[in-house]
Amino acid sequence: MTSSGNVINLDKNKLYSGVRRARLYQGTRIRRQIMDKQDDPLINVVNADSLDEALKLKRLGYKPIVLDMANREFPGGDYRYDGTTQEAGLFRRTNLFQCLDTEPRRSEFYPIPSQGAIYCPNMVVLRKSAQYKEEFMDRPEWMSFLAVPPLRNPPLVPNENNEMILGERAVIITKKKIQHMFRVALDNGHDAIVLSAFGCGRLHNPPESVANIFKEIIRTNYMGGVKKGRTFSVITFAITNYKSLDSQVDDSYNYDTFKRVMESPDEVPTGEEPESGPEA
Repeated sequence: MTSSGNVINLDKNKLYSGVRRARLYQGTRIRRQIMDKQDDPLINVVNADSLDEALKLKRLGYKPIVLDMANREFPGGDYRYDGTTQEAGLFRRTNLFQCLDTEPRRSEFYPIPSQGAIYCPNMVVLRKSAQYKEEFMDRPEWMSFLAVPPLRNPPLVPNENNEMILGERAVIITKKKIQHMFRVALDNGHDAIVLSAFGCGRLHNPPESVANIFKEIIRTNYMGGVKKGRTFSVITFAITNYKSLDSQVDDSYNYDTFKRVMESPDEVPTGEEPESGPEA
């Protein structure tokens, strides 16, 4: 029942259809369709909840997908204990738990392989964001998700300014993860993707490194043009801009860093290693 006293009735067939269609992509070679001509994607960095931003895009006529920064071993992380991670919020607001934290899916999908991505189509969104105390929505909506685990506590090295950045091996792995999530999303017909500060904060991935990896991949492989692989219409980074009471998490720094990097015209190298992974 919603805060206004309405009773929500859900289509059970639709509800469980998405759960049944969930799929683990692991080492799957995905060929991108070559397009005769397409525009560059609109790239945004916004101070917003990732699911709320995706719902806005859906209302504008896009077919968005939301990145779930997944816990590799435990579906939803600490969502059962009022956890504050992005994934915990998604699990409480949707039926992702039915897709990922019930058998036989849990045993089939977890632990998520290093280069794995779990596609969860048409999950029902029942609750508002934490800003609205996760109250029930007056009208449920539907959204697709892609569960991809970031690196946890990756090895860091100092750069020429003595700032800690991802080491070369961590750069290669993160590039593969991002390339894979983009390919899976496009292969399933999504024209918009809502991302976050992938692994930054509690998992200690430096936002400068991660933002530059995203920027390099997008500029190199996912811009528009003639006779190029299909890309998105919209790529949005939704990062809440606030300083958490948890001293390990400063989302304002993540937001500011992604905003600066993605909007800067300068090319910033992410490492000496060439981009690795399957052919696009």
